[in-house]
Amino acid sequence: MLNLPDEHVPEELHVDADVFEKMKKLKLLKLSGIRPCGHLTYISNELCYLDWDDYPAKFLPSNFHPKNLVQLRLCHNQIKEISSSIKFLEKLKYLDLGHSLNLYKTPNLSSLPYLEKLNLEGCKNLIEVHESIGVHERLVTLDLRNCKNLRSLTKSIKLEKLKYLNLSGCVKLEKFPEIEGRMNCLQHLDLDETAIKDLPSSIEHLEGLRGLYLGYCPKLKSIPTDIFSRMKDLESLKMAGTAIEQLPSSIVQLCKLNWLGLSDLQKWSPKTPNSLVSFSLVRKRTTNYLQLELLSALSTLSCLHLSGSNFSSIPTSLIQLKCLRHLRLERCTSLRTLTSLPSSIEHVNAHGCKSLERYWIPPSGIGPNNRGFRFTECRKLVMDEMENMPNISSQTQLQGIQWISFPGSEIPQWFRHKSEVEVSSLSLVIDHLSSYNYVKGIAICAVLEIHDISLIGFDLKINGYGVNWFENADSYYSSYYWGCKGNHVILGNVTEYYDELSKEYQPIKNLMKKRPKLSPGPPNICDDASCYIQASVISSYYPGSYCQEMLKKMGIHLIMEEQGEG
Repeated sequence: MLNLPDEHVPEELHVDADVFEKMKKLKLLKLSGIRPCGHLTYISNELCYLDWDDYPAKFLPSNFHPKNLVQLRLCHNQIKEISSSIKFLEKLKYLDLGHSLNLYKTPNLSSLPYLEKLNLEGCKNLIEVHESIGVHERLVTLDLRNCKNLRSLTKSIKLEKLKYLNLSGCVKLEKFPEIEGRMNCLQHLDLDETAIKDLPSSIEHLEGLRGLYLGYCPKLKSIPTDIFSRMKDLESLKMAGTAIEQLPSSIVQLCKLNWLGLSDLQKWSPKTPNSLVSFSLVRKRTTNYLQLELLSALSTLSCLHLSGSNFSSIPTSLIQLKCLRHLRLERCTSLRTLTSLPSSIEHVNAHGCKSLERYWIPPSGIGPNNRGFRFTECRKLVMDEMENMPNISSQTQLQGIQWISFPGSEIPQWFRHKSEVEVSSLSLVIDHLSSYNYVKGIAICAVLEIHDISLIGFDLKINGYGVNWFENADSYYSSYYWGCKGNHVILGNVTEYYDELSKEYQPIKNLMKKRPKLSPGPPNICDDASCYIQASVISSYYPGSYCQEMLKKMGIHLIMEEQGEG
């Protein structure tokens, strides 16, 4: 094995090609950035594992017949044709030729009876697929993504053990093959960003499918009506950016659907404005409208993407989605009201909804302080008109919301402690220890002039102990501010912290009672009967850095239990 870090290998490490002739009993060879000097004529036939990044030759040696080879990985190679070289690899299970830019056809798989995984990702000049690829008896994984010149597969496929099929990014692929026989093992089918025009009716036979991805296929106008009638295990479905005009009625039969992507259904191609698809939430007699009312039958739906859609309000039927946690509505420029949300909702991203005038976030049905809502670039939301933004009108409404952001230049009036000038941080000293028992949370508000930075967070120190958190630090939820300009208000609420000693989350008031660390604040300001709180704004774009140049105003407010404002 020779896989030196890039900093140790300026370009390539050259070795004599003859050196491999002396390795007669070699069973494992893993190389990266190695270029033989001279013509490579021999590699050990005893090999069980061969992994050579940037393999330099156009062919494997003609005398290379490793009958015990199980894995062959030659990514980023110069190979043009490999069928004749692999016909002796009787035990091969894994073949990876990813990013073979000179490869124009796939190998004949009939000589590889035990092959389970075939990776041809990024073979941009691949134009021909051997018919054996559609009938292999043991193939489990087939990855052809980003084969940008591939126009067709075989006419039909019969791959009974196939679990994973990825054709995403095959931008010239226009037809998906017919399904023959039983293919119940297939769980993941990805056709994102292809030129698929339609799907065969036989696709409904993929009864074991869990993920179906048809996103941004600009020529896909319809799918079979009964496509989902047998897909009882489907959990993820993506149809964003297609020309589909109507949801198939069989979607109501998806009893396990968790994630649904329907973004950009009205403008799948910015270069063809005449092909925009009508989009409405109201039932129509014609079939030219997408009927979102069908979604109310999807009781297991957790994530729904409707970004880039042309509707003025969310249908009331969506309130029936009792499991809905994540809703994405970016760039829904006609959306004016957002009120029909279920109590299960955790995250809403309404960035760029420039017509939005009013929203209402229902009381949480999932526990306090774990929800985030983004209304950045929603310029019609006016904070001074509290009827438009009721969830920040008082500390009581804020409870249960961890993050909320919106355009604005003012700290809410109910904040007790705030600065009205440009600051780098804000500090607060509390002198009465007895009042800590009534503290339910600490609200922090900042006015920032945002310039396309990523992931904004608060650095909160209580008696010198750090409690840092970022906006909606959920792996699913996008927390980036790209495309966001001007002054925005970011309001956060923390009710608990992670205690390293107990390895559990504790109420924030417990941290306020802790003895201060050394020098938590100004000299002589902290003692056993007082608490020192300091808040700053940080950005993940510059880890550990403070956003002093963006910060305009800050506020801190103690949220009390049945004691009024703090």
